[in-house]
Amino acid sequence: MGIFQEMIEMVNRTSRPLNIRFDGQDMELAPNYTAKGERIEGVTNMVPKIVLPYALNQNVVMGSEDAIDPSDFKSLIGVVYNPAKEKGRKHSWHDCSFLEQSDKLTRTPLEDVLQDPNATIQVRGKVIPRASDAAINTQTTPFDPR
Repeated sequence: MGIFQEMIEMVNRTSRPLNIRFDGQDMELAPNYTAKGERIEGVTNMVPKIVLPYALNQNVVMGSEDAIDPSDFKSLIGVVYNPAKEKGRKHSWHDCSFLEQSDKLTRTPLEDVLQDPNATIQVRGKVIPRASDAAINTQTTPFDPR
């Protein structure tokens, strides 16, 4: 990731380590809270600023994403607010309070999208048996759909 990048302090809002992957490299954020929600002193997670959008999107609180606006969600990661650099722009990711992952299965709450949250999605289509390559080459021309 280089050593000459602007670094920001991220807060792991949970009581377990979180993983961030950027540019094929994994980084682990140490937890900033205990299981009871008490702040652990002395834990500092410094990462390059370029990692911020990836870290937020990879650590979403399941069920917190808005069904209409996918950019509106809660993240398990918070960023320490620096008024000197941010110039008064406070964002949702500056919330660094304790938070744990919910038990929802998807990023968007299904009860908001579906009439019946227990419904199953069925996919139907014609199943075409796969023929060997020799049979395909003898039966079709290059302009025929396969």
